[in-house]
Amino acid sequence: MEGERYHLHAQVVHHGQVGDFLGFNRAKHAVIEAAIIATRLHLLSPAEIPTELARLQVIVDKTGGPEEHEAMALLRKYCHQHGIDL
Repeated sequence: MEGERYHLHAQVVHHGQVGDFLGFNRAKHAVIEAAIIATRLHLLSPAEIPTELARLQVIVDKTGGPEEHEAMALLRKYCHQHGIDL
């Protein structure tokens, strides 16, 4: 990026909390990483994407529940539809 950086000034007008955030488990982290990869298909080497997704799939297979499995399937389908051979 070139040029002057933009600055944004904001003010908090309301804050609330429904409950404690306990963090993400290992499978949820893997899904987040896979989603980042899927949104950067145009920036990454097509050869490295299947390897990374396979590595993350192992984590989901070992520690994920139905939600994580469904999310990974959706992300893999998306990548396949965009020309990534998995």
